[in-house]
Amino acid sequence: MPVPVSQRRSMEPRQAAVLRKIVPRLTVLRPTSAATTQSGQPSQTAATTYGSAGASAQSPDVQMSSQSSSSDSISNGPVAETVSDSSALIGWATRNAATNTGVKYGTNRPNLSQTAQGTDGSDGKNHHAKLEGLSPNTRYYFQITENGQPVGGVGTFRTTAAGEQPVQSKAIIPQK
Repeated sequence: MPVPVSQRRSMEPRQAAVLRKIVPRLTVLRPTSAATTQSGQPSQTAATTYGSAGASAQSPDVQMSSQSSSSDSISNGPVAETVSDSSALIGWATRNAATNTGVKYGTNRPNLSQTAQGTDGSDGKNHHAKLEGLSPNTRYYFQITENGQPVGGVGTFRTTAAGEQPVQSKAIIPQK
């Protein structure tokens, strides 16, 4: 049974405290709308970032949006599973088998100019893409593609500082 939104918000600090031990910086996203603005820009998402000092103010630079109904094809994720100072592994699952998947990414949210080809699991539903040649301590934005077309919203992650150990998410898409 789904947890009512009012209860979910009251649980965030407790959940964040547990996850803070695993992930030094955790951002909780709360979509404000699944639509775009009149100018065609994705609508903003409220986000709270939790760090060693606890919750920070709402962070306008962390955004997530859903721009088309094709996002229904994604059943899980996408998630930045492992992030280092020079690469990131993005994983996601689709409701139905999909081929020719990938990730568009870059440091400029409106212009995701780089691409990484997805690898499809044997069932065709679990997918991964490795983003390489990234700069340390830099925010990147990414969006899943199927047959070259964007699917779902735009996610974000920050690479680790140069020389730091990679950070691994507890949310992992199985590689079948």
